[in-house]
Amino acid sequence: MQLSAEQQIPQSLRKLAFASKLGSPQIMYTSPKTSSLSRVPGFLALFIACSLVALFLYLYTSTDLLSSWLWWQCALAGLIILAWLIIGSWIILASAFSRRLSVVVCLQGLIYSKGKKRIIRWEQVAEFWKDIRIAEQATVLHAYTLRLLDGTTWIFNDSLTNVAELGAIMEDEVIQRLVPVATTAYVAGKALAFGEITISQWGISVRQGQEKQRALPWGLVQRLHLDDTSLSFYKVGEFWAWITLPVADVPNVGVLRHMVEQALLDHDPSALSGMIAQYSIGLPVFFGDLSFSLQGIAVPHTDRFIPWSEVHNVEVGESGVVIARGGKSGGRYLIPLMLVSKVSLLKDFIYYLHPANS
Repeated sequence: MQLSAEQQIPQSLRKLAFASKLGSPQIMYTSPKTSSLSRVPGFLALFIACSLVALFLYLYTSTDLLSSWLWWQCALAGLIILAWLIIGSWIILASAFSRRLSVVVCLQGLIYSKGKKRIIRWEQVAEFWKDIRIAEQATVLHAYTLRLLDGTTWIFNDSLTNVAELGAIMEDEVIQRLVPVATTAYVAGKALAFGEITISQWGISVRQGQEKQRALPWGLVQRLHLDDTSLSFYKVGEFWAWITLPVADVPNVGVLRHMVEQALLDHDPSALSGMIAQYSIGLPVFFGDLSFSLQGIAVPHTDRFIPWSEVHNVEVGESGVVIARGGKSGGRYLIPLMLVSKVSLLKDFIYYLHPANS
C-alpha cells in the first residue's frame, strides 16, 4: 500500500514543491534500494587482487621463479593486480554511493530527483508516449516518455517501483490538459497529428512509409479499439480491422481516442451502415430527391437515370452534387443542395461507393 505524502515524501522535496508552486505533493515513486548483493562482484575482484599479491610475495620470498622474469613481465603482473583492485573498488563505491531515483507527483507537475532535482510542469508537456511490452517469461516492461515544449524528453521505466501507476497518472494529466486545446483546433478546421495518424473534420488518414497513405471518412469509421499495446480502427461493414498500429508509435493516444469518439458521435456511422446494408440487398437509398441503387443514380425532377457504367464521377460541392457522365452521352449534372438531404452522410456514402474518386 502506498504511504501518504506526509509520511513518505521528504521535507526537502515538499519544500521544493511549495517554492516551485507545484501544489501539494501527492505521492512519490522511487527506485528500489540497492541490494548489498550488488557489492559481491566488487569484493570478489578485491579478493582476486589480494590473492595475486599474496602469490607473488610467496614466489618472490620462497622461490627463485621470479628471478628469471623480464622487467616487462613484472610490470604486466603489477598492472593486472592494479586492474583488479580498481574494478573491485569501483563496484563497491558505486554501489555504496549510488543515488536513488525519486519522482514526486504534485498537482501542477513532477519533481524528478536523482542527486540534482528537476521540475516538470504539466503545462510544459507537449507529447506523452507509452510503450508496454511482454518480454520473456511473461514479464511486462513499461516505458513512459514525456516530451516538453522545449524538446527535452524524460523517460520513466521499470527502474521505478509501480511505474505503471505513475504512467496512468501522467496520461490522465495530459488528457485533461490537451483535450480542450485539441478540441478548439479541431472545431476551427485544423488537422491534428498524432504521429503517423492525422484526423480532421473529414476523417482519418494514416501515413505508411514515405509515400503510401490510407484515408477513411468519419462516416465509414465503425469504431476504435485501444488497449495497452495496439490501436485499431474498424471500417463500417468489415470484420477485420481497417488498420492496426502499435500504441508505442502514437503520441498522446488518450487524446486521440477522445477526439475520435467525439467525431463518431457527430457522424453517426450506424446510420451509414444501415444505408450500405439497404443498398447491398438491392433497395434504393434516398438523399432527398436523389437516389442510388445497384443499377445506377436517379436524377431528381427528371426522367433521367444514369447507370453506373456511365458514371464517371460523383462529387458533393458547395453549391450541389455534381454527377459527371462518361461515354458518348457525356455531360455534367448539378443537383442543388436544397434538393438533397443528409449531405454529410451522402459524402460518406459516395466515398464508400467510389473511394478513389472522393
